[in-house]
Amino acid sequence: MTGKKRTYIVGFSGILLMIALSFWAFGRDRMAKSTFITAKVQRASISNTISATGTLEALRTVQIGSQVSGQVSALYADYNAVVKKGQLLAALDPRPAASQVTTAQAHVAASDAQVHSAEADLLNQQASVAQAEANVRIAEVALQNAKLMFERAQELDSHGLVSKNDFDTAKTNFDSSDAKLQQAQAALQQAQTMIRSRQASIDSAKANVVASKADFERSQINMDMTKVYSPVDGVVISRNVDVGQTVAASLQAPVLFTIANDLTQMQVKASVDEADIGKLNDNANVRFTVDAYPNDVFRGKIAEIRLEPQTVQNVVTYSVIIGVANPEMKLRPGMTANLTITVDSKDNVLTVPNAAFRFTPDGAAGQAGQAGQAQGRHGSTIWILDENGQPQPKTVRTGISDGSRTEIVADDIAEGADVVTGDLSKKPAAANSSAGQRQGGGLSFGMPGIGGAGGIGGGPRGGGR
Repeated sequence: MTGKKRTYIVGFSGILLMIALSFWAFGRDRMAKSTFITAKVQRASISNTISATGTLEALRTVQIGSQVSGQVSALYADYNAVVKKGQLLAALDPRPAASQVTTAQAHVAASDAQVHSAEADLLNQQASVAQAEANVRIAEVALQNAKLMFERAQELDSHGLVSKNDFDTAKTNFDSSDAKLQQAQAALQQAQTMIRSRQASIDSAKANVVASKADFERSQINMDMTKVYSPVDGVVISRNVDVGQTVAASLQAPVLFTIANDLTQMQVKASVDEADIGKLNDNANVRFTVDAYPNDVFRGKIAEIRLEPQTVQNVVTYSVIIGVANPEMKLRPGMTANLTITVDSKDNVLTVPNAAFRFTPDGAAGQAGQAGQAQGRHGSTIWILDENGQPQPKTVRTGISDGSRTEIVADDIAEGADVVTGDLSKKPAAANSSAGQRQGGGLSFGMPGIGGAGGIGGGPRGGGR
């Protein structure tokens, strides 16, 4: 080999060596760079929320029943029917009620007749009293005449001027007149007593009239109740009877229909755990979803927080009522609502991912972290990358959290700073080996004696020099 060729080979080898060294240095530099996972400190709106479940209900649900027994003869409303107040919903067979009305009418007529009869008896008895009074007066006159004749006979008898027969006749007439007067007076008293009896009969007959009229009115009401009307405007959400079915109202009024008063305004009855109930306030904002419309978010406000506890398997919850507008009528009674209740919210505040509070670097950085945590006993520590890409501990005060990001208050952290949330180097060994091969696999030139069999590597995982 000539000297010139040797020079070319040496020069070419030197160039290759320089290139290899450059790649090796590049690999080392790349490996030296941070493997930290970071996120930006951002200003955002954030809300603290509570999750709960509940059931949709109509604001007012009215159960329509029948107060009389009978067989359903007709139905005039069905499921989902929109009804107005006073609208006919159903009818029962009216014949039994009509028969009761007829019977009650007859009783009223009979009671009226009894009153008229008792009044006539009273008039007759009043006439009897008048006759008895006249008889008493006649008897009194007859007694006076008989007394006068007897007194005259006594005077004549004292002078021996009257016969014994005439004297006895005068005395007998006097005694007879006195007896007749007593008899007339007794008859008058009896007639007067009968007057009171006849008046009592009239009063009783009139009371029977009142009772009969009440029975008649009740039978008419029962007759009217064979027709069932809606007491409110609303929507029929359930119908519990069919034509031909017999309903019995002897003990409890059977429910024929259930009507929701107004489904454009509804409520959610939610159960909130006792640990969260103290965080809630009236008029707090609520958003929720239902399984029927998973992509739609509905909104409402807390209308009532009830004091009565509900205990199920030793878990205490409280009922919370949320008012909900339903203008599109998508929501229906009985749907399950998955609720998110806003407890607190803030706008335009610094926030970081919650993972930033769980990160602690290893090694020397970990020692710095211990110092930072010692300084942050009155706050929380997060790690911010400095200009050299190294994590530095920062003590911050935390505010509200939405479960993924948390509000922070710190004077020395600016919006847009890189906060560390994790470290790729903490992945399992197999992943690290794979990452090392990807990051520092080296550059192969296929030249013996340089870089080994795998080529010229970049770092301890590259298999190089």
